[in-house]
Amino acid sequence: MSLKHCVAVALGLSLASSTRAADVAKYLPDKASVYVHVNVKQLLTAPVVRKAIPLAMDKYGDQILPLIQLAKQFSPGTPDVPEEQVKKAIDELKKESTIAAGFDKARDIVTDVIITGDANDNEGKSMLVVIKAPQEVTAEAVDAIVKVIPKEQIKSKQHKKDKSTIYEFEVPQAPVAMFMVVPEPGIICISMGKEAAELAVDRAAGKGKAEISSEFSTLMAKRKSTDFLFASSIKGDGEDREVMVGRILLDKDLSGSMNVTYGTEEKAKKEGEELKSHIETATEKLKEMLADKKDALAAILGKLKSKVDGKTVSAEFSVSGQTVEKLLAKDS
Repeated sequence: MSLKHCVAVALGLSLASSTRAADVAKYLPDKASVYVHVNVKQLLTAPVVRKAIPLAMDKYGDQILPLIQLAKQFSPGTPDVPEEQVKKAIDELKKESTIAAGFDKARDIVTDVIITGDANDNEGKSMLVVIKAPQEVTAEAVDAIVKVIPKEQIKSKQHKKDKSTIYEFEVPQAPVAMFMVVPEPGIICISMGKEAAELAVDRAAGKGKAEISSEFSTLMAKRKSTDFLFASSIKGDGEDREVMVGRILLDKDLSGSMNVTYGTEEKAKKEGEELKSHIETATEKLKEMLADKKDALAAILGKLKSKVDGKTVSAEFSVSGQTVEKLLAKDS
């Protein structure tokens, strides 16, 4: 069985049910000080996304076919897909009804992705990715898929932890070990370190509870159910201390904000000036790219702001759904 077939089996298992899995909060490791939550379902249900994709495909779809042909030159083993079939798929993706139907089916496959760990862990061994999926995604189902993955594509080993199996993967093109375990139905945990995967098994069994600071708990509590992306972290001590909270919202419009509090006002001023420089550079790029769409450009720049207040640097942006549609409108 090819890797493509393995992926198809995995998706089939995921589509079998929309029953929700357990709460992922218990999987936070000790001393967790970074928490990133991606609300995948919010991405798939947001009107701004559902409208943007068909518009983008209508405007740029004709450029996809040459890219596929170029990619095939670098990877001769890629399955040969007839040009007419590719064109037909592109035409389908130009329809809002196609995107809506596809997203409606996909929105319960993976609903949440959480990245957590110790922000001061430079090696990343404590970092854990927790994927929330339907309960049909079990250890037994994953084991069946792993057994048929071609060894020449992905090397794998198995480690036992209580009644769970931790899979160690290594891709030849990127020889960095990755560990994966399904500690309970509907929860997939991926890490760069074996100990983080073992801890996930313990958490599923009710062994121990994450010891995190009350300050970090307060930061995580700032997450809203409407956030597409929420991120918080506490890093460093004293003058090197950084406390960050950021979010991106997707609905009819696209917006986001970020606040970082530093250890000193001097550091905040320096970082604020650097951020302002980045925004100015981005503004110049936007002016070049959107020279023929001045109304849309003005709407974007009018909602792009940053400021420094004592030790805190903040930034925010907002792009209305109407502006997105204007940007993606096909040139007449």
